[in-house]
Amino acid sequence: MGNRGGAAITATVLLLAGCTQATEGEALKGGDPAMATRSNSASAPSFPSYREPLDSAVQAQLKRNDEVRKVDPCSLINIDAAATLGPIKYIGTDKQASDCRIEYDVPLLPGQEGEMLPKHVPGLVSSISFGSRLIDSFGRGDSVMSLGGSCNVYRISGYVEAATGKPETVSYHVSMSGSDLGVDDPRDGCDDMVHVADASSAQRHNPTARADSRYLPHSKLMTVDPCAPLDSIGATQKVELLKPQEVFECEYKNAGDSTGQSKRSIRHEFWNYKDLPHPKRTGPDLRDVRGVKTRLSKSGAQCTYTAYVDLNDPLTGSDPKSQFPQWVGTLLVQGDDTNSDCSSLLAVTDEAVRRYQEQ
Repeated sequence: MGNRGGAAITATVLLLAGCTQATEGEALKGGDPAMATRSNSASAPSFPSYREPLDSAVQAQLKRNDEVRKVDPCSLINIDAAATLGPIKYIGTDKQASDCRIEYDVPLLPGQEGEMLPKHVPGLVSSISFGSRLIDSFGRGDSVMSLGGSCNVYRISGYVEAATGKPETVSYHVSMSGSDLGVDDPRDGCDDMVHVADASSAQRHNPTARADSRYLPHSKLMTVDPCAPLDSIGATQKVELLKPQEVFECEYKNAGDSTGQSKRSIRHEFWNYKDLPHPKRTGPDLRDVRGVKTRLSKSGAQCTYTAYVDLNDPLTGSDPKSQFPQWVGTLLVQGDDTNSDCSSLLAVTDEAVRRYQEQ
């Protein structure tokens, strides 16, 4: 989810000359890891940070992203208030690393026991997801949006974007049970979510660190800047950052590309371990990239590499309510590739995996 909804910011980056091949070695330690020049070995080229040529507003946004990646989204809610909505069965990450998710134990309708897709009692809170941030470009401030069977609540976080003076909001989303039953006018849950969001003001303004969370799986991937590969890929290539406000995604294209055909994205997500391939499985769509099991999928000219960086060590939070499901930090690289074997995008994937491994 990231910081969606804010006005898109476009930044031009000049990637300075250098080798486009991925190289082995160790990343530099100390200083600001996002801005430091990196040298991988005595024989490997070094590259300035992709951030250096950016204007101050975009650099400030990227620094804010660095700060947000360090925050535990589960610390943005009053757990006691959330517990008043029903019996909690899960607290932990969502697929989107920016969010925390709470799932509730909703009773089944009579006769639904043993069904493959059982129906639940309607009108109860099924889950809430929260933590995504966006700059309030439209001046809505604290606001509520009913979606029929679900509801979004936005609350000011306390951070103000220096370049625009506009505040940042945190989103809280509630989903209700029974909306799949065709119930007339299903309850949207807005009153429930407003109650919890308002009770979470202290937590929202004083979040704790992701590194200290007992609810989140601790994947190193979620500490890495997804745009870090731009330091070295695309020698002498100008690219435009399309969504610098996204915390766990880097979307870019070649400067001057009016068609968007060069657009590519690098995303960091959590995937459910039970849905992933066995570590020892091989096949034409599954390969190793720097020792990481990686799947290639294609749709027309679009290629997607999905690298399961935590596949050999699936993760959970340490809290008893965070033990299931198990999660795998997953790196996705997506875009059109003029090469039928998707080899150009594979080079981006290789560099993204390298930067993760050397973090």
